[in-house]
Amino acid sequence: MKKKTEIEYEDAPSGYVNFYNYKEPLMPFRGGFGYVGALVFDGTSDKIQCHFCGEWFAYLIPHLREHSMRASEYKEKVGLLQSTALISEKAREKLIASGLDKRLQNLRSQKGKKRPFKTRQKISATLKANKDKEEHLNLKGNCPAQLLDRIQKKYQADVKGWRVHSLKGMRESIIRTFGSVKEACRLAGVPYREPGQHWTKVAHPMVAINFTDRQLLDLLRKFEKNNGRAPSYSDCKRGLLPPLKLYTKRFGGFKKALKLI
Repeated sequence: MKKKTEIEYEDAPSGYVNFYNYKEPLMPFRGGFGYVGALVFDGTSDKIQCHFCGEWFAYLIPHLREHSMRASEYKEKVGLLQSTALISEKAREKLIASGLDKRLQNLRSQKGKKRPFKTRQKISATLKANKDKEEHLNLKGNCPAQLLDRIQKKYQADVKGWRVHSLKGMRESIIRTFGSVKEACRLAGVPYREPGQHWTKVAHPMVAINFTDRQLLDLLRKFEKNNGRAPSYSDCKRGLLPPLKLYTKRFGGFKKALKLI
């Protein structure tokens, strides 16, 4: 069963969107709309948003002619897997239900048979190509933003006992994405210690993230809702919100930012 996540989204007709099985946070699609390697569905109409123009459609493929683009090209540019259907979730479920018996019959007929060598080669090549696709990384929680978020959470969960070996199980993804664990720690704003050296000075855990104005206001709204009060400088210092200087630079401070919510 797919895991559905609901988030506020100003560009959606309903004011919120759903996405399925992706892990947060998602990386914004620069120069367009939505997120890299992700499909978002309007919370009420279930329509998909086009990454390039921001319009919403139940079936996205016919619309792509307006962008002089094939479906395969669209998926490549926005980081989607080639197997991802560009249709609303309800339409996809209907297609699955209507074709279920036929697929089961095909599986039964192929049971015990060895696939041809060329077919196995093609499947292997597809799996390798998908490994670094943004959508695949979103599903596994290994896109750059998600990795930094996981590093920060591991550090905040055990500051005193923090060691680089706390990232066991993530190192391969971290090195493939950032080049080294040290660079990933720097970007995440958590300390990294070389053998025999003291801890480096800890930066703000959110300082390396490029927040949009909307993301800053959303974080502020959630903090106020969860805590029943306006935030303070110490809340930012503890990493519960982005640095106060960001709110001061963008909005003139917390008070002015709260008026925009």
